[in-house]
Amino acid sequence: MFTALLLIRPWLKYLALALVVLATVFFWNRWLDARDAEAFARGDKAGAARVQAMWDAERTRQLADQAKREREARATETALRAQIDTNRRKSDAKLHAMAVERDRALDELRNRPERPTAIAGGAVPASPGADRPPEPGCTGAGLYRPDAAFLVREAASAAELREHLRACYAHADAIEAQMGGGGGKPD
Repeated sequence: MFTALLLIRPWLKYLALALVVLATVFFWNRWLDARDAEAFARGDKAGAARVQAMWDAERTRQLADQAKREREARATETALRAQIDTNRRKSDAKLHAMAVERDRALDELRNRPERPTAIAGGAVPASPGADRPPEPGCTGAGLYRPDAAFLVREAASAAELREHLRACYAHADAIEAQMGGGGGKPD
């Protein structure tokens, strides 16, 4: 049989050898490509897992920071609400005291005379004590009942507005103090 191989034409031997070499190179490359693809897939999975782990760690840190900020905001809000409620109770007590004082002053005005519609001769006197000599100063003691009631209500209204303004400033000061700012009252 060996002799039969020797009898084959030499170019066929070279052709067969070339085919064997080409087949070997072809299958060798396919094996290397499969090995590289498998290595790439393993690396891709490992890289993806590493990136996913980094992302999960970052997301966990972000959620923890957010929860911490929310707890701090709730604590700040609770303290601020308590302080504002305290200020509001004080303001409401002052407003109630002012209302009681206004009502007391209006009740005292029942003793004052009504403004006359006209006096003999057609003139309305300038004050209820026209027959009395004028008093020094401007106390309002000689005002008619409707005029005095008007002024008492206006004074009470102004006092209420001042108290509301003071309460607003107290709220603003509490908020700024809680947030780290200065006072809110103008000079």
